[in-house]
Amino acid sequence: MFKRLSSLKYIVPTGAVVLFGTPSLLIAADSKQILENNKEEQEQKLHNHKLIRHNKQEYIKANEIIREIKPLGDNFHTPANPIVLCHGISGFDRLVLLPSIYQIIKFIRNMGTLITDDEEMMKNVYTDDDNIKALLEIDYWIGVKNILERNGCKVLTARVPAFGSIEERANILNHFIQHKVSLHKSKESGKQQDDELMKVNIIAHSMGGLDARYLISEIPQEQKKNYQVCSLTTVSTPHRGSEMADFIVQLAKDLENQVTFTSKANADENDGDKEGGLYNNTSKDTTNITSARRLLPKPIYELTTKHMHDFNERVLDDDKVGYFSYGSYFIPKWHNTFYLSWKIIEKLSNGKPNDGLVTLDSARWGTYMGTLPGLDHLDIINWKINLVKRDTPVTLDVLQFYLKIADDLGRRGY
Repeated sequence: MFKRLSSLKYIVPTGAVVLFGTPSLLIAADSKQILENNKEEQEQKLHNHKLIRHNKQEYIKANEIIREIKPLGDNFHTPANPIVLCHGISGFDRLVLLPSIYQIIKFIRNMGTLITDDEEMMKNVYTDDDNIKALLEIDYWIGVKNILERNGCKVLTARVPAFGSIEERANILNHFIQHKVSLHKSKESGKQQDDELMKVNIIAHSMGGLDARYLISEIPQEQKKNYQVCSLTTVSTPHRGSEMADFIVQLAKDLENQVTFTSKANADENDGDKEGGLYNNTSKDTTNITSARRLLPKPIYELTTKHMHDFNERVLDDDKVGYFSYGSYFIPKWHNTFYLSWKIIEKLSNGKPNDGLVTLDSARWGTYMGTLPGLDHLDIINWKINLVKRDTPVTLDVLQFYLKIADDLGRRGY
């Protein structure tokens, strides 16, 4: 039942675990002795519990890895309800590089209204001319909406404040869905108001999944008015926070402490024996401190592992909603966009596999649907950003991945 690998001085239970990594490869042997009673049952058990060692310390379940996504063709099951695509931090529905004349006029008109409230401004933006194309623009979800619509899905692409807090973004998302549902009902029945709630599926990338969770659990149904979320599928969402956010926040704190120390030293020197020192003249002496605290947008603090622990204890799942999640990981070369952040997360998380911003552990929520290997945080929304050409190109078809998500929703009746 056991074999000793003398060169490594490890004792390995046969047929139980496969470990990949340094210092070497350990493979269990003598499986016949284990499988002789019930071969099929034991083979399935062996597969389901197989573990792959990643970077010496962390394990990835082999049966969760999605190695291939075959085109569904005629076997595709269209979801019964519309899909809402929700972007992550610093994201957008589409990035306008060269606006059309119409968009320039609309922008000037909106600026002329002198709306200062972010929420009111966002409401003003959501009109039924959203399909007007710019002369040059980039989609956040590159190709995703098109391939879903070509396969019969109704798709809405949300846009929320790129650096708003989770609560702010969730409220804007609520207004967006309300508005789009009203337009849909108006076109279908000729009236915007009826008593029936339209069900929607949300597919969210990164922080967008946290916005959606807040929307589902913290915004009362009466404020949603005309729709109901029936499912949430998150892709690389930091449900348990990101060690990269921890790192950035700590850097900001260090800078704040340095600014505080320098400002106080200057104040003491200028004020001499004046009581109060730095805080005597708040209109002048605290400027640098306030600026330091404003170095980071709100969501960076919210994406820390500590804050997300508190968030998860407060924002509880809704039993009426289906929760599904996916994660990805890769091992970068020096030229990858996420090389530095990947190294930081690997160090702070004690070697956990990650996509450059989110670990697999953090990406898990609800029913975990699978792990996509070899994809970084932007690969998974079909972005290709690298300083030089990849040595090993992405093998998974990302657009087929989103068709798979929609197909799974359709098969489950969503």
